[in-house]
Amino acid sequence: MILKTEINLNDLEGWDGQSIASTIADEIRDELKRQVKRELKKDPKVTALVNKLKSAAIKKMLDSFDD
Repeated sequence: MILKTEINLNDLEGWDGQSIASTIADEIRDELKRQVKRELKKDPKVTALVNKLKSAAIKKMLDSFDD
């Protein structure tokens, strides 16, 4: 997997090193999450599992209204 992200270094002008490193780490983490999500959506087994979980969650929510 190739991780691609853009960070405008002009936006970081005047920041300390810790803040810059934290911002870069946040951007990398967010982009990695997006890419993993995209890849998982392509797997039919994952899609089936997600659909089952959604159905179970909806059923549980509807059942809670019966109380």
